[in-house]
Amino acid sequence: MKVLLHLLVLMKISSSCWTFEVAVKWKNKYFKNSSNFKNPPSSFEIDSERIYLAMPQYHYTDQTISLGYIIYNTSTHNQISPEIYPFPNMETHLTNKTIVSATYIQRCVNKLWVLDSGAVNITSNTNKTQLTQPKIIFIDLDSDTVMLNLSIPKQFYSDNSLLVNMAYEESSSIEVGSFIYIADWEMGIIVCSLGRRTDQFWLVKKEDWNPSPQSLTPLNWMNHGTLTLAVKNKYEDNELCFNSLDVVPVYCIKSNALKIMSKSYTGFETLQRFDGKQILSSVFLRKKNLFFFGLVKEKGLGCVNRNVKKDRRHNIVTTNKKTMVHPTDVKIDDAGNLWLLNDRLEGFMSGKFGNVFLLKASVDHIMKPCQKVSETTVKSGCPRTASFPNFVLLSIISTVLCNSLNNFY
Repeated sequence: MKVLLHLLVLMKISSSCWTFEVAVKWKNKYFKNSSNFKNPPSSFEIDSERIYLAMPQYHYTDQTISLGYIIYNTSTHNQISPEIYPFPNMETHLTNKTIVSATYIQRCVNKLWVLDSGAVNITSNTNKTQLTQPKIIFIDLDSDTVMLNLSIPKQFYSDNSLLVNMAYEESSSIEVGSFIYIADWEMGIIVCSLGRRTDQFWLVKKEDWNPSPQSLTPLNWMNHGTLTLAVKNKYEDNELCFNSLDVVPVYCIKSNALKIMSKSYTGFETLQRFDGKQILSSVFLRKKNLFFFGLVKEKGLGCVNRNVKKDRRHNIVTTNKKTMVHPTDVKIDDAGNLWLLNDRLEGFMSGKFGNVFLLKASVDHIMKPCQKVSETTVKSGCPRTASFPNFVLLSIISTVLCNSLNNFY
């Protein structure tokens, strides 16, 4: 009996190691009854006291706000339908129409990068409208001030484009500058050089990035181009990994290969093949050389361990048919937690808007199903960041601050 009891305890401990807790939950009536928020969030970022939410317009054109935040108390679990406030303020949204689809925090200098797709009715094959020119927005989180609006030139996107995701690459060189990579589900990847004065944008695409017909689902309006992006920032030989939703391979490439304006790109490597699976979101844990991703069909979280052979890299960490129905975004915070956003988009599209879940789990625990061998050690420390031409002083300050901080994840 004692042996059985010990086994049960061990099973409980091992299974709970990679169990997510509900950090925040919004009941469906919160969005149904809101005059400002009528669409579920698609992307998020975590600050010390706030969680920022991007809410693109899937169906509605009269939604007032597409970027908001909640006050998050780390000691409180399972917050239910917390109030979402407009960010940076209501006046900004009323003055300048934005339709935010993705966010990224540059933690070294406490700045928020925002991708404004400019598109509404994005789930419609016939009524999708490019309301405004897409752009990249740069917000100072210390003062909640918009510092830059960088519009994307028309020649780099089409009428059928939808800019759904972005990845930010840190740079150790102010002269070279940092880069932003934008996923366009129609065209490919838009590259933005933040250090150039001219020719800041160019387009990268290949025919074999198109989705596999083996993987199509009811989300057939999302079967174009690229959808998911993740940058492995390791200060030298940075990598960009990406895929479409209806995916067989996940591709990776050394980011230096994309930093030249060329119509011929080489050096793409298949990170992993996922026949019959769909990846909707992804993030690198660079210190451990692990790649986490949200799985649509499996309703869960998967991982790839870059330290082992390809045929043994892939594993499913956990699944949940209630809280992981549509894992639309995944992030890792400074405290060592992995966060997963479930927006239940398929139900929303069919008029059955369910609860929205924001889940979190300890990275140290969640990575255990992925650890097959000893991980390699990656140099820690926060890299220097590049500036826009009009923000030279900000660049110098950012460099000093970032070189003095350590970011382990």
